[in-house]
Amino acid sequence: MPSDPTALLREGDRLFDQSKYDEAAATFRDAAAAAERAGDVSTRVEALSVLARCYLIRDRNAEGRPYIEQAGQLASPEHPKGWSRYLGVRGRFEWRDDKNLPAATRTFKAMFDYCMAHGLHNRAVDAAHMVAITGGDDEQIPWAMKGIEAANASGDEGWLGPLWNNLGWTYSARGQHDNALDALLKAREYHHRHSGPLPRLAADVFVGQAYRLAGQPDEARRWIDAANARAKEMLAEKPDDGGIKERLGNTHEQLGELDAARGATTTTVANLEQARALYVEAGAEQWGPEELARVDQRLKQLRGEVSR
Repeated sequence: MPSDPTALLREGDRLFDQSKYDEAAATFRDAAAAAERAGDVSTRVEALSVLARCYLIRDRNAEGRPYIEQAGQLASPEHPKGWSRYLGVRGRFEWRDDKNLPAATRTFKAMFDYCMAHGLHNRAVDAAHMVAITGGDDEQIPWAMKGIEAANASGDEGWLGPLWNNLGWTYSARGQHDNALDALLKAREYHHRHSGPLPRLAADVFVGQAYRLAGQPDEARRWIDAANARAKEMLAEKPDDGGIKERLGNTHEQLGELDAARGATTTTVANLEQARALYVEAGAEQWGPEELARVDQRLKQLRGEVSR
């Protein structure tokens, strides 16, 4: 284990990127302590900020709040890396904990301008990505494009999968399904270049869903059948993995909707029931009750049609 603050910070980032949040939190705590001993304010602010994010991302907001508040007391625009990291996590607390989208959007816009002015292009991409999530309807597409432009300019393709993905779902929510399909195909391209197995699986599912919404059911079924088979293989290897269960549930939901479109109500209900069961096993009652509500509403509608 490294002992200097910046090396500890890098190791914490590596663990965080692997979703090893307990280990990352411990490493960021060590980095903050080492930075305090060394008088390195900027690295200490960074470490405290991402330590707070380790709790936020696991919905342990109250435990993370003291760390982001401590970082805020130390943070200064005089320290670009510390200040930019602090803004990125503060904005996420405003978004996910305070539920204050306007405040979060203001923070992320300030972060974007600051990072662009200081040559922190990767963090500018993160800021634009977040404005595309928290901003108003008129801001989402322009800021998604800003993020994509910044990622292309920085040469960091790792961001392009999430950025194109979010843009695709923004188009989809507006009923612009051809644009959504184009964006989600681009997202898949970058996820398959740079992401792990689960994001690649998700990207394939989303492309299948986009084909369905764009009125191409045969192509949609080809993609969803392939994703369903891959998800089953992955779950056989990791039977307790909630992320895989969620994506397998997605495939059953999409298969159900494809069956519904051709009038096969019995198999539609069976697929949606399977999707719901998988979402519950994946923990959706905690992280996504709206997912269950959507499936429940669809099942209620379909069962009503069967009874008639």
